[in-house]
Amino acid sequence: MTKSEFGNDKPLFFLFLIECLLILSAFFLVPQLQLTALGSTALAGGTSLGGLGGLSIEGLAPAAAAMLVIVTILYSVGLYAWRYIASPYQLVSRLLVGFLVSTPLLVVGYYLMLRGNILAPVFAVAAGVSFALILIARLLFHSLLEQETFKRRIIVLGAGDLAVRIAAMARRGGSGFRCAGFIPIEGEKNEFLGEQELTQDGLLQTVNDKSIDEIVIAMEDRRNHLMLMSLVDCRLEGVMISDYQTFCEREMGRVDLENLTPSWFFFRSGFRNSILQNALKRGFDIAAAISLVVFFLPVMILVVPALAATRDGPILYRQERVGLKGKVFTLIKFRSMRVNAEDPGKPQWARVNDHRVTRVGALIRKTRIDELPQLFNILKGDMSLVGPRPERPQYVEKLKARLPYYDERHRVKPGVTGWAQVNFGYAATLEDSKIKLEHDLYYMKYYSLFLDLIIILQTIRVVLWSEGSR
Repeated sequence: MTKSEFGNDKPLFFLFLIECLLILSAFFLVPQLQLTALGSTALAGGTSLGGLGGLSIEGLAPAAAAMLVIVTILYSVGLYAWRYIASPYQLVSRLLVGFLVSTPLLVVGYYLMLRGNILAPVFAVAAGVSFALILIARLLFHSLLEQETFKRRIIVLGAGDLAVRIAAMARRGGSGFRCAGFIPIEGEKNEFLGEQELTQDGLLQTVNDKSIDEIVIAMEDRRNHLMLMSLVDCRLEGVMISDYQTFCEREMGRVDLENLTPSWFFFRSGFRNSILQNALKRGFDIAAAISLVVFFLPVMILVVPALAATRDGPILYRQERVGLKGKVFTLIKFRSMRVNAEDPGKPQWARVNDHRVTRVGALIRKTRIDELPQLFNILKGDMSLVGPRPERPQYVEKLKARLPYYDERHRVKPGVTGWAQVNFGYAATLEDSKIKLEHDLYYMKYYSLFLDLIIILQTIRVVLWSEGSR
C-alpha cells in the first residue's frame, strides 16, 4: 500500500488483509457447501467442480487466484483510497463495478483453467457471498474509524504555522491520527493558547500518561536544543520521532513545498537512480507500450474516421513539451479541440466545459482516448509510461520563476500518467501546479517499479470515473 492524497495506510492494510481472507474463504468454502446442497445432480450431469471446491489443497489455488483478481480490481477502482471510503455512494458504486469487472474475468479464467468443469450457479454464489462479506466489512470498518481509540496519538513539538498545518491534516477525512497536544517553543509563535497546550517539562511522563505513539518536530527554528535530551529519552522508550516534512510525506503522499530546503534532497533517503533501475524502467515502458498499442488498436482505428468526419482539423495534434533534462520534444495526441483554439503566443490551460473542445473531442478527452498516441512517444524514448506530466515550454518558464525546485521535475522522464494525476488531477492555476509539483517530488524520491505499478492500477480508476478530465 502507498499513500493516496492523504491518510494513514495501516488501517487500510488491515482492511486489505481482512478482505483477502473473506474472498479466499468464500471461494474455498462456498463451492463445497454448494456441492453438498446440489448432491449428485451435478455429477449425474457429467459436470464437476475441478479444483474450485472441496476442503483440499487443490481447492486453495483457484480460490487464491480469485482473491488476487478481485482485490487487484478493487484497488484499481479506488477502494483502498481514503477519499472513496467515506462516501457510501462511492463505496457501493465502486464495489459493484469491481465485481462486475472481475466476475466475467474469473468465469472465463476458471472455464479455461478447469476445462469447462465449473458450475455457474456455484461460482455466482461464491461471488455474491464475497460481495456481501466485503460490504459488511466496509460498513464495520467505517464505524470503527469514527472511534478515536483506533487512531495514532501524536504530540506536536511546536505551536506555530507548521503545527496549524498538522492540526488541519488531523481534521481531514481518513486521517489516521489525532493530536493529543502541542508544545509551544519559547520565542516562537503560539497558535494554540489554552487549546491542547502542553508544557515542555516532563515530556516523557506526558508521553506515558497520554499513551503517545509519535512526536512530530514542527519547530520554526530547528536549531533549538532545549528539548534534545527529552526527545532522546522518548525515542529510547520506543516513541517514534518524526520531523514535519517526513510526517507530511507519510500522511499526505506529497512534500510541503513551502517548507522544503535544499538539505531535503541530499540528507534524505530516496532519489535512487542507477543504470540497472533505468534499464528496468525502460524495458517495462517498451513492453507496456507495445501491449497497450495492440490492445487499444481497434479503439484508435475507430477514432480516426470519427475525427476525420468532424472536419475540425488534422486527426493528430502535435505540441511542444519539456522532457528529460529540459529537452523539448513533440508530444502527439488525438485532436480534441478546434484548429486555432489559442491566440498566437498565448497558451491557455483547459477549462471545465471548455468551448474550444469539439463534440468528438469531449468524448475522447473524458475517456482519455486522446492520450493514446503518446504510447508512440514512449516507444520513441521521449516519455515514460509513468512520470510527471510534461508541460509546455511557455508554462515551464513561468512556473520555474514562481515555484522553487520546479525544474527538478525534469530530472526524470515525463509520463503519460503519474502520481500527481492519480492523486490530484488537472492543474489550471499556479496553486494547482504547486500541489502537482509536491506530488512529483514525492514520486521522484520514492520511485520504484512497484510504485509505477500502483500508479498504473490507480489510473484505471481515474479513467473509469473521468477524474480530472476537461
